[in-house]
Amino acid sequence: MSAIILIVFIIALGYHTQKSPLRKNNQSLLARHKRLIILIALTFIPFLVINAFFPAYNRTPVEILEDMAEKGNEHEKNEAYDVLFAMYPDSLPLRFKYIDQFLEHRITGCDRLLVKRFSTNQKINQQSIDYAKASCSDSYYQYDNYSTEFLSIEPNNEPYQNYIQGVQAYNRGDFIVAKKCFLTETKINPNYPKTYLKLLDLYRFFFKDELQGFILDERFATHLPLSTQRYYYFKYNQIGPYFGALTEQTFSDVDKMAFIAALVISIVWLIFLRSMDIYHKERWVDIILVFIGGLLFTNLCLPFYDYFHFTLDFHINGEGLNDFLYCTIVIGGSEEIVKLIPWVIFALFTKKMKEPYDYLLYASVSALGFTFVENWSYLENPGNIVTRSIMSTVGHMFDASVIAYAIVLARFKVKKKALKLALPIIGFVLACLSHGFYDFWLISPAFKGLYLLTFVFFILTLHIWFFLKNNAINNSKFYNKTSFNSDKQLNILTIGIIGILMAEYSIIGIQYGAPSANQAIGRHGWIIVLFLMYMTVIITNIEIIPGKWRRYSIPIPSFFKGSFNLPGFSGNVAQEKNHVGLSLRLFVRQSNTYVSDLFPVSGFCVEKIEISNNDDWYLFKLNNPLNYPGHNSDHVVIRTKSMNEELDKDKVEIILLFIPDSLFLGKGELEVREFIYTGRAFTRPI
Repeated sequence: MSAIILIVFIIALGYHTQKSPLRKNNQSLLARHKRLIILIALTFIPFLVINAFFPAYNRTPVEILEDMAEKGNEHEKNEAYDVLFAMYPDSLPLRFKYIDQFLEHRITGCDRLLVKRFSTNQKINQQSIDYAKASCSDSYYQYDNYSTEFLSIEPNNEPYQNYIQGVQAYNRGDFIVAKKCFLTETKINPNYPKTYLKLLDLYRFFFKDELQGFILDERFATHLPLSTQRYYYFKYNQIGPYFGALTEQTFSDVDKMAFIAALVISIVWLIFLRSMDIYHKERWVDIILVFIGGLLFTNLCLPFYDYFHFTLDFHINGEGLNDFLYCTIVIGGSEEIVKLIPWVIFALFTKKMKEPYDYLLYASVSALGFTFVENWSYLENPGNIVTRSIMSTVGHMFDASVIAYAIVLARFKVKKKALKLALPIIGFVLACLSHGFYDFWLISPAFKGLYLLTFVFFILTLHIWFFLKNNAINNSKFYNKTSFNSDKQLNILTIGIIGILMAEYSIIGIQYGAPSANQAIGRHGWIIVLFLMYMTVIITNIEIIPGKWRRYSIPIPSFFKGSFNLPGFSGNVAQEKNHVGLSLRLFVRQSNTYVSDLFPVSGFCVEKIEISNNDDWYLFKLNNPLNYPGHNSDHVVIRTKSMNEELDKDKVEIILLFIPDSLFLGKGELEVREFIYTGRAFTRPI
């Protein structure tokens, strides 16, 4: 029931946060309520399907084992093994795995193992007992009943028998014999991976001169874990095999559901990013090309990691300064470099970035390609889909956008050559610091309890990210009178984010059943609600002013603005509302002998403009010409005198300026001294 209530609430939020379109006489009922129909279908269809066809899910023994391995519940783990033993009565690897896990947390206990019968097959049981004896650390089983003739043992053609004898010899300290047994096992039973791990231990500790030859022999190395191959190929400067292991480690065995979830997240954000390109839309083929580049270049950050880990021994260790530097330099530095490469190459070779927003767009697209690959491993747990789609994905796009915005400033705003060269470097450093600060509170063992700081920082970065977008859109050379339609962007984002939520719901339902899916939507649905509410505030406050480079100020709730001002807070209430289109009547005092005979006049606010670094001035269109010699007869410029008042209130005192005929408003930076001040004036809404 709680899941249904939350779904209804999400639909209501998605439907009512945007203004309803004007009703047209020829529109059908379906056309008028298209958004509502999409939201209902997007939420209730998955909900009904999952609850109808995917009831409570019974975990398989293998899934129970995986779960219990993390939680450490020995009772359920043993029960799961009993079921698996019954299903696979003759599987020696399964029995060896059980013995290894049983002994992992015990110094003694072989007696308990030896009385447990795994199979009706006496031979299988005997081999299991032999392996248990060989693996136990109890001195009785290590040395009792072992014949000295074992030292000259001949190869046994029975699978797993040489492995058992190798373990026995290893525990006795007969390392030459152990190596002989394990090498024999690789010939008879080449696909059993534990044999190669035992050989690796022997070469690492007792035959070090032969280790490199073992690693570089494909017959052996390809059976080792990919992470192990990666380490030794790096150590021995085997560039080709090293990158081969990296690629296989990343792209092999990708969970299908994780791939689908990562793809859905990427598609939603790609569509939204392109929808913000309101003047000169980039082609989908170019966007997809950069996205694929971000995907393919992802692995290049791993050599950075390996250099710091394997060569410099620099890693997370729980010390605050060390961990922050690691998060900033290793994680932030390597990943920001890798995300930078695809879109910079695209910019240099195609020359298609024509306006400031293009830089932020392609930087974010490259970051999405990187995140797409990164998400594969995290989204194997489908409960991570919603949080990854919002926080981690947006975090990567924001950090990439910081660098892109610095390049935008260098190309489109600043004039000094030294600053043009310095800005991209400053942007890269800031991106690394942002990336490191975000990760630090999540992964440093000493500070994980303060992970909420990452959440607070994420909220701030969302605000800054759209501030950067606003400035980039303001300075497009393709500007036209088409106003920014926040409803369109909110519709796209709302439908997309709710779609991601329902994708998570569906995947959890398919894999674990309806009860688990309903619990998940209860946990994560409120995240979606809060995120969309915050995004509604941010997007509806985007204001396009041609040629305007806004100065960033930290957001502060309006409740506090009337009480006090802090450094960095403008506290300007007049900037909060956009009064474009507002009709007013203007008055001046009768004692003003210069212009009193021209007033009152009426008209409306045409657009916001910036004068003397204040962006709360309005170009005001007069309904009737104002004949003042040498000045524009159709327009004046106005703003409230007090920063705590708004134009839509009655009897507001304003600053009224006449525009000289010689002054061109589109010339760039304007100063108050270039206009004519008329004296005290007032407005009343019409």
